[in-house]
Amino acid sequence: MAIFSAIATAILGATLAATTAFTIGAAAITWGAVLATTLQALVLFGGVALSLALGGGKRADFGSMSPSYANGMKQTQTNPDLPIPLVYGTVKVAGNRIWQDDNATSTIRRIVAFSDGEINDFTDIRLNEIPINEISGIRVERFYGTSDQGIPSMVNLDIVGSLKYVAYLAITVPRTDKVDLNYNLTTVIKGRKVRVYTNPNSYSVQYSENPAWALFDFLTSYNGMGLCLKSDGTLDEAQIKQMFDLESFIESARFCDELVDGKPRFTFNMIFDAQTSARSLIDEIKRSCRGGLFTKGDKLQFKIDKAEPVSKVFTKDDIIKGSETFQCIPQEENYEILKCVYISPDHEWQKVEAFAEMPEYRSGVPIEHSVNIFSCTNFEQASRLAWYYVNAKALQPYFGSFQTDYKAYDLEIGDVISIESLLLSAAVYGEAIRRIALSPDSFL
Repeated sequence: MAIFSAIATAILGATLAATTAFTIGAAAITWGAVLATTLQALVLFGGVALSLALGGGKRADFGSMSPSYANGMKQTQTNPDLPIPLVYGTVKVAGNRIWQDDNATSTIRRIVAFSDGEINDFTDIRLNEIPINEISGIRVERFYGTSDQGIPSMVNLDIVGSLKYVAYLAITVPRTDKVDLNYNLTTVIKGRKVRVYTNPNSYSVQYSENPAWALFDFLTSYNGMGLCLKSDGTLDEAQIKQMFDLESFIESARFCDELVDGKPRFTFNMIFDAQTSARSLIDEIKRSCRGGLFTKGDKLQFKIDKAEPVSKVFTKDDIIKGSETFQCIPQEENYEILKCVYISPDHEWQKVEAFAEMPEYRSGVPIEHSVNIFSCTNFEQASRLAWYYVNAKALQPYFGSFQTDYKAYDLEIGDVISIESLLLSAAVYGEAIRRIALSPDSFL
């Protein structure tokens, strides 16, 4: 059965869907250039959960749609509607069978695709959970998704095409009681090689588990967002510098790579293997590291929520009278117990929970919440993220906005400001900026 052409069609559909989804975002980029030139601005500040304030609704749960995360067991698929995945970091996967010799009697010949390439490596390959070094007579050919890779010796070009740029395994194995026609194939993949910048003018292409570089790759890859791609499939370097604030990606990547208890602070290890909106996939990356994708002028900027010094003080004289608003985060979002569901290689790559629980409850029954962070593959990171989200509610249980003048022109998302509030008896308090927008009454 040769279903590779159908999978290629699915990829095209996913790419077009992603491009369509970003049309809205592109309008926001243009809008950012306008915001930088206004003399009056609306500054929104406060807690990290602003879905209600910003009018955002619930988004599709990627994990429930993914064949890799929807169920506990990794199962090899035979599905022409699945796109060829993007694999970032280290992930255990089962792949999609794209060809098999249906006339097999004593020997099974099969090709299973795993990822858009180029990837770093296939490790721990198993058939029905049996390591390949324990299977007599097996032959495994590894193809890493390079532009110049050949085709497996078991087939000819007319059957499967060139299979360039696709990371896959071609396996020939004798039929036995333990390995039959529909055996399950799993492997641990060290995923895509991506651009890693050391400065805006210098980068190398290498394997990386850093969320910042996974995000940059997704935004620019042809079957991700496809930003800055030329007609020949290569990236336009000049356009990258025009569209991306590369310094912000470098700074965020450096923060993620800092060691905490001997491990990088944040890593991203995930497979994108189901068709969904580009925003949902970007959310998966941001969730792994407390990150956010914003616009700075007319450039995309990636920032991580972390401790920052106060960058500007707004007194009551700086706030336009009658413009200040103040709201508390809804009671149901004030979590007192938060469960972070992550993937644990130490538990056979199954879903495991890390808990964060406040020492005291506001009422007799605690409010519980669960968040899926399947890109997280170690307890320490999952625990830190759980405590971050639960503490953010307790320490910053409100959000608000105010209008001011040109004094806000150089502020960025994530900057910490000090406010002399007109609503809170002129109390001075520090806040992180979550949004800067044009006021309806602004003028040039």
